This record gives sequence, structure tokens and C-alpha cells, in this order.
Amino acid sequence: MVFQRGNGDIYFGYNPISLEHIRYYPGFSITFDPLIVHKVIASEYTIVLECSTSFFEDTIRISDKYGRKNI
Repeated sequence: MVFQRGNGDIYFGYNPISLEHIRYYPGFSITFDPLIVHKVIASEYTIVLECSTSFFEDTIRISDKYGRKNI
């Protein structure tokens, strides 16, 4: 993930009950290993560039405010 614009928080880790927390800002980038749970919460308008691997079975949607189901 590369954050082009905006500020906010990223929560991530192996256990969705106990996630680490960092702040993001314009120019910040982060790479997650497969099966790492991650959640981005923007505190202002944000533009994020995100790429996925071709291993779609490692994607598990835990929650989604738009009502999308697990892929």
C-alpha cells in the first residue's frame, strides 16, 4: 500500500483481536505478508494505491461497512 494523500490509522497483525497500530501520512508505504489482517481508517480524504498477489484464496474479509461478502 502506498498512501498518496491523507492521514489516518492502520491496524494490522496475525490476530484480529490484538492488532498493532501505526499512523499513515502522504508518501507512507507498507507491505503485508499473506494472511496478515489489516484495516485502514482514514481521518481525512485519502488516496491509497494497493496491489494484491495472484493468490486470491488468502483474502478473507472480516468486516466491511459496505456489506460485501467474503471473497
